[in-house]
Amino acid sequence: GRVTIGFMNCHLAANSISKRLQQYSFVLESMGTVLGAEGFALFGQFHHLFWMGDMNFRLSRVNAAEALKQLSTGDLSQLLRHDELLLEMHKGRLFCKWQEPRMRNDFYPTYKKFEGRAASNYARKEWPNRVYRVQYKEPFYKGGRVKTRVPAWCDRVVYHNLHDLLDQEVGSVTQKGKKRNSVFVSSKQDPFFSVVLPESIEDAVKTVNSESQTIRYGSLLGIEEAPEHDNYGAVMFEDPEYTISDHTPVYGTFDLCIRPQRHLASSPLSFYPHFRLAKAKMIIQSAQGVVHTGVPHSVRALYPAPFEDHQGVPETKVLNTRESTQHDWDGSTIHNLDGFLETHIIIRFHTEELTGGNTAGQCVMSMGELLATHEDRKVFQKLQSGELPEKPDAATRFPTVDFSLVLYRGGLPLRVEDDVVKASFTLRVTLVPVTVE
Repeated sequence: GRVTIGFMNCHLAANSISKRLQQYSFVLESMGTVLGAEGFALFGQFHHLFWMGDMNFRLSRVNAAEALKQLSTGDLSQLLRHDELLLEMHKGRLFCKWQEPRMRNDFYPTYKKFEGRAASNYARKEWPNRVYRVQYKEPFYKGGRVKTRVPAWCDRVVYHNLHDLLDQEVGSVTQKGKKRNSVFVSSKQDPFFSVVLPESIEDAVKTVNSESQTIRYGSLLGIEEAPEHDNYGAVMFEDPEYTISDHTPVYGTFDLCIRPQRHLASSPLSFYPHFRLAKAKMIIQSAQGVVHTGVPHSVRALYPAPFEDHQGVPETKVLNTRESTQHDWDGSTIHNLDGFLETHIIIRFHTEELTGGNTAGQCVMSMGELLATHEDRKVFQKLQSGELPEKPDAATRFPTVDFSLVLYRGGLPLRVEDDVVKASFTLRVTLVPVTVE
């Protein structure tokens, strides 16, 4: 398998929270086609994602004088309680299952600052007044009005791991009548294939010291960094290249942890996966139970996820669920079984039966979820080690798995009013051997 990482930069609207939320959903729906496969949202297409830039979230219910006073104390916790990005994430209105690293103690608001500002003595209480430009006059072509700006953390970095999406909080996966969780989040014997984690202050200092450098701005400002903070902050150097803007650059350091691949004997056979999807439904479900059920009028399947194999962007299969309740299709040939369990299939459902309009959302699952039982793993391990089926041309068919998964749209769980929309379907994978000449 291959670890895939996507990076996005943005400049969101400055005029309203609702506009920023709209742009967030638009980016996650549309960037899937740009960075990955056409017709699919970005959801699930990469193992890890980074989103950074001027997100333009401000401080709510705080005026400029209060913000400057609080900054002079060096305690940022009171201001962060009013941070719009953190508040919206807590409400579940954006960056669902994304995370932001824990801010350093010296991560001061990044906007709005005096352009070309002189160096400041951060040990003096009046430093915020010398750094932040809370009142300014617009250029004449913008109206020439005098405006007030409250210091805010406009510039941010958030990150996402795919296994967070596989942990279905209000969904379930069943096999042979038994409910089970995703093997990616429940099995101690099968740890994460890969995970991105922010680097802690303590680890960052060890790394920097070994390279004879320093990025500990806390010591420059007389601030003691606590071990529970990550190496995520604003660049405090005040050289001209850093102070030319009314924003401050932001940085963060991360570790990419990868589980070592198992080096097993090569099989004399290559395989291609054959998929069978059946009994597909889209369900509106409230806390009290199922509210309404509709049959999707179309289903789009993507396997493997982009760049998980040497072919890059895979072919999309469009299934017409109005003509049949069961659909069969073949995936691309697998030449190396080692990484097969870490590949993913993405399925996008569309229906007009739930709300009278077009309702669409998608879900993602790993091959590890389809081959999660002990017996499944035994059969698969035999294939990995080169032990052939009883008949050379025989197919290795694994049990059918029933899925009930939350659908996502625009980076958020798909909802009709306050009710969650889920997809219910069965999926079976068969590994069909192909003789390698």
